[in-house]
Amino acid sequence: MGHEKTLTGLIPALAGANLIYGPGMLESGITFDLAQLVLDCEFARMIKHTVNGISVNEETIALGVIQEIGPFGDFLAHTHTFEHMREQSRAEIIDRRCPLERQVLCPVEHDHARAVERRGDEQAFRELYRRHTPRLLGFVHRLLGRSGAGAEDVVQETWIRACENLRRFRWDSAFSTWLLGIGLNLVRERQRRNSRAEHGSLDESLQLAATIGSSEERIDLARAIKLLPDGYRLALVLHDIEGLKHAEIAERLGISSGTSKSQLFSARRAMRAMLQGSTEVTHD
Repeated sequence: MGHEKTLTGLIPALAGANLIYGPGMLESGITFDLAQLVLDCEFARMIKHTVNGISVNEETIALGVIQEIGPFGDFLAHTHTFEHMREQSRAEIIDRRCPLERQVLCPVEHDHARAVERRGDEQAFRELYRRHTPRLLGFVHRLLGRSGAGAEDVVQETWIRACENLRRFRWDSAFSTWLLGIGLNLVRERQRRNSRAEHGSLDESLQLAATIGSSEERIDLARAIKLLPDGYRLALVLHDIEGLKHAEIAERLGISSGTSKSQLFSARRAMRAMLQGSTEVTHD
């Protein structure tokens, strides 16, 4: 259905029509729901992208990518392809976050938090702890990488700081978002205290991955993420796992959006090299 609808709309658009019946419209003969509206939005975006044309520059021509992949290579799995496909296709009609994240002020959580803040209610704290700790622990563990053994300590410190600062929380974001932000700051403090530089050594990470891979059939995804240098790992986890945009990552890490994009690109390239068992990654 999507292919036919896109072509049906594309032909009159190329002919200069400024009104195309179908996408996003209602009539009694069409079964309509929110999912269909999201799809229609995607089709309309692709049609508009085609009509407006594609800018011709070094990025879109991608000669370097073509040379890197070579004949019969996997273009679809390349980072460059994913980045440009996301620019063309990005649904904006609905919020893809889980209901808990969409609802900034959850009445039950608000009541529990107020009970902890005002009366030190242990039962209310246990409920907040039970609801949010599993995700917080996984988040912190991924961010810490090779030093993940301290994840539980960071989680405990996160809850301590959260309880100390509940009075300052304005509820202009989900409680879980605020809690993960505290965890992120604590992880970064821990990384700064380490003797290793914040971004670590990419070459060292790749060599370590190769050493592990030589004794095992394949290095898994979780271990590859752990082996990334700190800066790369933070960008990858926040963008690809937590779903933050580059502007949000830049604000939380105190870097520019360009730096966030660069670190994410390098992280994905390093991940691909580690998962394929290669130690050769070209440095920018």
